[in-house]
Amino acid sequence: MSLAAVPFPALPSSAGRITAIHPLPHRTALASDELSAPVGAAASAASAAPCPLAEPNAESAELCELLAVNDRAELLQVSPLRGGIRILSALNIPEFDPLKPIQIVVDAYGRYAAVSNRYGRYAAVYALPEGPIEKTAELLTLDRGSYYTDKSRFPLAFAELEKRTLLIHGSDWNRVELTELPSLRPLAERAFPGRDEAGEASETAEADSPTLPELNYFHGGLLTSPDGSRIADTGWVWQPVGLLAAWSLREWLDDPWASENGESLKHFFQTEDWDMPAAWIDNERLAAWGRVDTDILDEEDYQEIGSEPVIAIHDARTGSVSLVARDVPPYLRSTAFVPSSECFPYPLGGMAAAENRLFFWGRGVPLHIWALPQVGAVSADLADSRPETAVESAASNSAARALPDSAPHPVTEIEFHDAVYHPEAKLFIDLQADGRMQAFRLSDADASSREN
Repeated sequence: MSLAAVPFPALPSSAGRITAIHPLPHRTALASDELSAPVGAAASAASAAPCPLAEPNAESAELCELLAVNDRAELLQVSPLRGGIRILSALNIPEFDPLKPIQIVVDAYGRYAAVSNRYGRYAAVYALPEGPIEKTAELLTLDRGSYYTDKSRFPLAFAELEKRTLLIHGSDWNRVELTELPSLRPLAERAFPGRDEAGEASETAEADSPTLPELNYFHGGLLTSPDGSRIADTGWVWQPVGLLAAWSLREWLDDPWASENGESLKHFFQTEDWDMPAAWIDNERLAAWGRVDTDILDEEDYQEIGSEPVIAIHDARTGSVSLVARDVPPYLRSTAFVPSSECFPYPLGGMAAAENRLFFWGRGVPLHIWALPQVGAVSADLADSRPETAVESAASNSAARALPDSAPHPVTEIEFHDAVYHPEAKLFIDLQADGRMQAFRLSDADASSREN
């Protein structure tokens, strides 16, 4: 397995300097009868068996679309394999700075997008145009308050569930909301205990509200499971330590307090950092890359994971660890926006899952691949979750496939700057500091030699 460069033509000067990119699902590739199966769900189903990642071709060029932001605070649609752009809208987001870290999130069908400074107070949500003459419409502006917004990513995500498009977004440091699109109908309305609708202390509100304490959790970056049934949160708690959380969106639709104290809510993987690289492998397994916080945890709580960087795969239903990859490199943390009044140093790494493989990379960390065992092929016992043990377990299971890789390994010496994985085009696209983009694909040399 190797990494091959894919040339991109230069973009027109009207694109400005690109400062953020995000994969854009190709809407016309979805037939009308597929609207109950989002792109993420299809990708999850396809990941049941490993196969070589395809080379870019004419179809890849059609599928390889990006949303981007430039240094003029404009939202763009970019066709990088064709060298084309379309300016969609000016970003009229309060206090928005296109030269500071940006996040873009998109729904599974490429109909809606949300944009914010990664560590900003405000965000905006847009309805994207379906045709060449339609305009981009701004649907709403979001405000998560001013309390420690420079310390964690603005909580933003979309989910497709029960044939509805849902927007999950922060409204305070310890509060996330659920909004239906395009109606903008709130689906998780609840009052803070002891507060009125304006957020002020109120004896009446205290009497009428559930007897729940305010959540002592700073929400961070959000990730939706492929089928839209669960949401993961890479937030943090005092005194500061990262703490992964996950809960059921179906429960949240029935219980507006599910994000605070729902039965499905689990907190796990207490780490030194928050907003760490993470990815859903399927609808129940969540992978995260980090180092446990040994200053707070007792040794018996982390002795099976260890104190060095790991990638841990969790069962989001229970919070338990099912598999651990050790001997993984540490990611760097940003020092580009210090002092912390500008932006808190944050992990510089990325992660994606496709075709039963887990990819991870970072600034200064080349692309690594971990070929995962099939579900049920390894013991869920943490003591038996080392990658080498997974291979032995799989080999002893006649129903399991032999694993081509037993542990994460680098496939290149190329170091990404700020990369994303485009699941439809099957490309790793790296945004350079000067705004240029470089693309790479995986090529399976062994598969090619077998075919010949």
